[in-house]
Amino acid sequence: MRHDPGALSAWSLEVKAHYLRGGDSRVSDGLALLAAGRAKRLLISGVYTSTTTNDIARQVVDYNRMLNCCVDLDYSAVNTLGNAVGTRQWMLKNGFHSLIVVTSAYHMPRALAELSHQLPEVALIPYPVVSDRLRVEPWWSNGATTKVVLSEYVKYLAAKLRMRFESASASS
Repeated sequence: MRHDPGALSAWSLEVKAHYLRGGDSRVSDGLALLAAGRAKRLLISGVYTSTTTNDIARQVVDYNRMLNCCVDLDYSAVNTLGNAVGTRQWMLKNGFHSLIVVTSAYHMPRALAELSHQLPEVALIPYPVVSDRLRVEPWWSNGATTKVVLSEYVKYLAAKLRMRFESASASS
């Protein structure tokens, strides 16, 4: 597998106009990587249906030029499998051979598993985003965070089991 600075994907289910104000910086981190020349295009997958690039531009004013030239929004994904299928279609359409994956650190293992299943020949470069809460305290010390991490682990196991019995083309 070769690395070309072609593709970058920020996975954020339900990206809304107000969403970027929170501690989660997946989209702004993806835009920063794009602006730094780490990729040619950015796919923001799992975007809320009424959100536009103008909505995102109001939240990340430093990257307006990038949003206008080099960002694609995917409105079709409603879950991680949908993100992977949509990313596969986008990667094939654009002819990219590597992908920087920007998503939450706790979600990265499942995101990489789904993408590896959909795009076995693509080099995947993880770029995990750590939430402010996880920076301050260990995940097991907060009940809500523990629930999120354990839930994600169960979803990861279920996805790995599903992938053993299903081809990538059957998912799309």
